[in-house]
Amino acid sequence: MADEPNLRRASSGAPNLQSGGDRWFWPAVIAVIVVGAIAVGVLAVNRESNIGVAPEAQSLTGNGGGDHWHIAYGFANCGTLMPFATDDRDPKGIHTHGDGLIHIHPFNTSVSGNNATMEAFLEATQGELTDDSYTPGPSEFGAVPMAEADGCDGEEAELRLAYWENLTDDEPTTVITENLAEFKFPGDLGALTVALMPADAPDSEIPRPLQAQSVSPLDAGTELAPELNPDAITGTDDEVDSDADAESGSDAEE
Repeated sequence: MADEPNLRRASSGAPNLQSGGDRWFWPAVIAVIVVGAIAVGVLAVNRESNIGVAPEAQSLTGNGGGDHWHIAYGFANCGTLMPFATDDRDPKGIHTHGDGLIHIHPFNTSVSGNNATMEAFLEATQGELTDDSYTPGPSEFGAVPMAEADGCDGEEAELRLAYWENLTDDEPTTVITENLAEFKFPGDLGALTVALMPADAPDSEIPRPLQAQSVSPLDAGTELAPELNPDAITGTDDEVDSDADAESGSDAEE
């Protein structure tokens, strides 16, 4: 019996060993909770920041409404406008119908308000835009990749994004050369061109989109009519010429 106290002390002093799973379970649970809370917080801030900010998403209006904007757009290689996308995919509410217009009617906050950007549009057309190059999407038939490194007719080139708030202005309202994919659509009935231009070319030489007049014909005025692309409206050049010949022939018969 004299040795019993020593045995008790030895027993009470032994470490309480836990299995590896028990030791990591609660820290892992806490980590998951923290990450989840951060994610919810980010979503909440994003939603809050886009409430009341145009273009407003349909999901935020509560009545099935929301903004529905149209912006004429184009991509110009060394000053020459290229064919636009015919893909009408609409994953999030910013897309095109193959009509040379960006249709902006966000379905949710991920592409509404300050998130309504060129990047959101390019997600639909599957094009890729950086600050020094553009790669067309698969539905931009006849369009070619363009990059500053390629230059323009042997001259140093610069990729610019030009936006016209008023289509009749000689020069664009805004021109940027950085963060092109992050450009936020500022309003309805505007026009936008991403253009590879000679570095020393003035902004006034950036071509307005082919369908600029289609956005708002009354506002655009007839002086922009020559910029409309017959290929985009009625078919190929050959088809346009054939139609013209047929019309002139019928007129002669009459």
